[in-house]
Amino acid sequence: MEYLIATVDAAWPHVEAALEKNDSIHVRAYGVLPVTEEFIRKVTTQILRRSGRDDLITTASMLLKELTVNAAKANFKRVIFREHNIDSDNAEQYEQGMTIFKDNLSDDMPYVYGPKAKRNDLHVLIAISSDKNKLHIEVQNNTPMKKHEEQRVREKLALAMSC
Repeated sequence: MEYLIATVDAAWPHVEAALEKNDSIHVRAYGVLPVTEEFIRKVTTQILRRSGRDDLITTASMLLKELTVNAAKANFKRVIFREHNIDSDNAEQYEQGMTIFKDNLSDDMPYVYGPKAKRNDLHVLIAISSDKNKLHIEVQNNTPMKKHEEQRVREKLALAMSC
């Protein structure tokens, strides 16, 4: 069942019912607004409290927010590239596009580019579920990474894991 979340409180009875049945909670977002952040934090908190893992609430919530924000930013980058007719497969144009993207980074980005992402059907799908003592989190946007973007992510992960 799909609900439009205007407030966390309005959606919460449906979420609690789904959690009682161990159903997955799915959130489709076009940008991470405060209501989105509050909702995913509350779901994560509820699941971890039921598992007796209050110690993981902050870490899991921060991780989920970071993944969601990064997925939304990737979609915002796609919007900016489309607006400026940038070919992301052309290295020179890609760098120009990244400069424009970085120049537009701000706290207002979800409010400016979220509606544009929605008009372009660029969304982030967040799935949160649990079974027994496991929390399952999946965050994906609906646009594939370019090869050079994936390589950059893998390099960053390798560097982080070497610490």
